[in-house]
Amino acid sequence: MRTLESGDFFGEVGTLYNSKRSATIRAVEYCVYGELDPEETQRIYEMDPAVRRRFVQHCTDKYDDRTRMFLMQSLRKIDYLTDAPLELISELVYSLNWMQLEKGSTLYKADTTCNFMFIVSRGLVELQAILDNDTELTLEVLGKGSSVNSHAFLVNDELDNVARCHTRCSIYVLPTTKLFRIAKRYTVFFKKLSRFVK
Repeated sequence: MRTLESGDFFGEVGTLYNSKRSATIRAVEYCVYGELDPEETQRIYEMDPAVRRRFVQHCTDKYDDRTRMFLMQSLRKIDYLTDAPLELISELVYSLNWMQLEKGSTLYKADTTCNFMFIVSRGLVELQAILDNDTELTLEVLGKGSSVNSHAFLVNDELDNVARCHTRCSIYVLPTTKLFRIAKRYTVFFKKLSRFVK
């Protein structure tokens, strides 16, 4: 929680990453504020990319809440993101979608195309192989901070296992399309990422 003073601003994360608001703003006394509409903000970013870069830098430097730090550390564990630019990791964090799933829920089934990566925030995810006689063999149980499909989703691979929530889970989701859209803005990283895709 923080207090905003005269001249401070908020909502920049949403305009940069088209993400949902993660905080509630409440006036503690009478105040006047100005508002930029999202389309106008996007036009400003397009007219002067330096403005967008300054906001990205601001978000990277200023926000150090526990969830953001946890997600950044989780992404850094993935080999192709280990030395990715901090701004890129920050963009990925703000681009993740959050979902909560009940025990027994299926994240994905075998023989489906993999176009999402998952990060386990809370709970346990069980990866299972389906054997010829339709019995399930547990391959691995993944917990907090683990990523699921971090390589398979790069190439939209067909999955040969099932992922189910072993307990009630909180999961962050990153679609392949978002990763590549963000990565294209970082030329050196994008070239490196392309090597993993081949």
